[in-house]
Amino acid sequence: GIDLPGESGGILIGSRYVKRVDLARIGFGQSVAVTPIQLVMACNAAINGGKLMKPYIVAEVRDEFGQTLQRFTPKVVATPIRPETSETLRGLLEAVVSEGGGKNAQVDGFRIGGKTGTADKANTKTANNPKGDVVVSFLCFAPADDPQIQAAVALLLGA
Repeated sequence: GIDLPGESGGILIGSRYVKRVDLARIGFGQSVAVTPIQLVMACNAAINGGKLMKPYIVAEVRDEFGQTLQRFTPKVVATPIRPETSETLRGLLEAVVSEGGGKNAQVDGFRIGGKTGTADKANTKTANNPKGDVVVSFLCFAPADDPQIQAAVALLLGA
């Protein structure tokens, strides 16, 4: 539902095909594929009090004189988690940057939260690339106690 052409959905195993082993994998992100927009939406819901927002790319459209022709406003589409849970998650994600694997994202004077990610790209193992391709990612936001900005970075590493 975003205002860009070519939007695609994520990839999930159909519920009737999920096996017990899939439930374990899905819990830590395997057997699931999402678009960057979907990943940012999920992170936003986790850090903004539990509100899942409809994403939009353009805030407003102006004419050549600077007059606003159309304005787009944020819309809550669901509340998947409680505000208390969101607050806890913000603290945990801040610890990823202050104490954990996201230490390189620290910036003096700013409280930053973030989450590292690694995903094996399916069906990419070859003789020249025996480990296969990997997508590494980092989502971060600031300030950690009142998020105003978010960034997402993903890199494909492989052959």
